[in-house]
Amino acid sequence: MERLPSIEKEPVHLRHADETDIPLLIDLGKNVASRLFHPLLEEEGWRKEIETNVVYLIEKGDSAVGRISYEFKGPKHVEINGVVVDPQFQGQGVARAALLKYCKSSLRWIASTSPFILTTNQRSPSMSRLDSL
Repeated sequence: MERLPSIEKEPVHLRHADETDIPLLIDLGKNVASRLFHPLLEEEGWRKEIETNVVYLIEKGDSAVGRISYEFKGPKHVEINGVVVDPQFQGQGVARAALLKYCKSSLRWIASTSPFILTTNQRSPSMSRLDSL
């Protein structure tokens, strides 16, 4: 059985994205676009996404190599609605490390008071990998 990497050893950092990051988010979307994944590629769409949801850039070293975004569906219900990793960095545990870091930090305040619900888009092949965490 494969052992999951320790988050402390992973050189992955999460940084809140803001409007100045929109060109990076669009470029990342272009790099990962496929028949199954249709990213936001317009500035106005990203402005709305950043305004209404929480968007993090996943950074490795000095480079943005992916993003993770989520929205609050209720007081104890968070939905991850996007985890994207640049193809050059896929298969290196970047998404796993980012999700673990997110869950250990951002969700700690929710879990500390009572159980919570974490949902994903079940139609997304990448989101089905959450089961392996």
